[in-house]
Amino acid sequence: MKQIAFTILLNFAFAILLQAQKGIYLEYKASIKGKEEIVDSLKIVSLNGNSINELINLKYPKSPNKTLFLKSDPNMGYRIMQNKTFFKMPDSQLSEYKINILGNEIINGFNCIKIELTTQDRTDNQYTLIWISTAPPYSENFMTATINGISLTKLNNILKKNNLNGVPIRITYSQENSLQYDFIKATLIDLDPSIFSLNGYHEDKGSSSDDLLKQNKISNEKYDLMKQQELITKKFIQQQDSINRKK
Repeated sequence: MKQIAFTILLNFAFAILLQAQKGIYLEYKASIKGKEEIVDSLKIVSLNGNSINELINLKYPKSPNKTLFLKSDPNMGYRIMQNKTFFKMPDSQLSEYKINILGNEIINGFNCIKIELTTQDRTDNQYTLIWISTAPPYSENFMTATINGISLTKLNNILKKNNLNGVPIRITYSQENSLQYDFIKATLIDLDPSIFSLNGYHEDKGSSSDDLLKQNKISNEKYDLMKQQELITKKFIQQQDSINRKK
């Protein structure tokens, strides 16, 4: 009897080991550009080109914004909600990013290359500024991650054509008062591949923040965060419509 129990336990442990794979955990801090106060924390787990980004507003730490990015669907983000629903966030990125190399700088103790990065076909002259380095630990393990919507696979594909490679140490944007993301740490962790899946979730196609608040399904804090995201999504759709009309 003891032998049978031991065999079952051994097989169970072996199954867990087979299921878990070595992935990467990343952490960035976010501040408003030009200011020192940290307002958000960005935590990322990535495995085999799939990533989950969790953006935590430090004023509302119990209501993080979690987004799933799938290797199989590179132009779509999936905002994961706490009620086991998700909604789609289309992101019509260029099939190949455009870069403009601006020079070398030391950022947070890392020797970096500063790059002006264009990820979308825009008409408003907005762009991303990114400082890359190969110095962070395990940098080779997160070359395929997605960080705040930036595909490092696409980034490094275009960098290789310029005999460069690296991962973001700092990310910021051309708009005034935009957030600035600074690298904090990277570490290898065991990840279950099944977390990068929408199994068990269903798509939310119509519940607005106003509807959910009226139904007492969300707190006032969650309402504020959802309302901010809805405004961002609405602005994005308007920009996409404007681009499409001009094509």
